[in-house]
Amino acid sequence: MAPEPADGGRGEGPRIPPKQAVTVAKDAFKDVTGLSDGLFVEELELNPDRSRWLVTISYVDSRPGLPNLVGGRKAHKVFEIDAATGEVIAMKIRDL
Repeated sequence: MAPEPADGGRGEGPRIPPKQAVTVAKDAFKDVTGLSDGLFVEELELNPDRSRWLVTISYVDSRPGLPNLVGGRKAHKVFEIDAATGEVIAMKIRDL
């Protein structure tokens, strides 16, 4: 799938669509953690300079020793995805 223009054709360059940014973030999460069930997209944002997608994913963290609420604790990770290439720049803990 070809990236859509970032600016409607005004010359800022290509940008991956939001759905692809979400897929990249989920795939990266699965690769790093080995978890694949119960992933939810909580937030999706294109940063102000339009260079990165910020994708927040929630999941149930059911590791032993953590506070347990109905099978685990809800946790969040935010992924920074390069809007031009789809490359993962960072994965960070998101405290809510």
